[in-house]
Amino acid sequence: MVRQQGFTLIEILVVMSIIAVMASLFALTVQGRDDDDVVDEIITTFTREANYAREEIMFRRFPIGIYLYNGGYAFYTVAEVQRKDETEEQQREVLWKPLKNRLLKPHRFPDGLSLVFYQETSQTPVALENEIPDEVNPQIVFVSDTDAIPFELLFSYGESEKHSVVRYPSGKVRKRDEA
Repeated sequence: MVRQQGFTLIEILVVMSIIAVMASLFALTVQGRDDDDVVDEIITTFTREANYAREEIMFRRFPIGIYLYNGGYAFYTVAEVQRKDETEEQQREVLWKPLKNRLLKPHRFPDGLSLVFYQETSQTPVALENEIPDEVNPQIVFVSDTDAIPFELLFSYGESEKHSVVRYPSGKVRKRDEA
């Protein structure tokens, strides 16, 4: 008896199914995201973390600051240092150190993202550094016993429109078009 050579219908269907699945995965990864999606993802992460930092200070009773720079942002906490001045008097100086918290990590923005920062009702944006300096003074500070200082951040990337994030006097940080 002579055996015919070739593939069975089942084998052909399995191979075609594998090729179809791989082609669809490839199409999804190549398709990419548009510029508005990139900005929305950054804003969602920033607002979620800023509100978490706001809630964290109520339990831990220490200030948390966010230092913004053109390449991203990082979280800081207060490290008080006692120093003597020229007259040998004790002076209390407040320094900021990086916050060690697994949920509030530094973030880098993608190249091409533009960030403009306005504090309170100022019509002039606050100048941001290109890198994090050795000694920082965070532009955004969360403190448990004071009213929140309002701010507005404008994000834009590529062809996207500017998206706004604001902190209200209540302390809540939100994307401007959210209720």
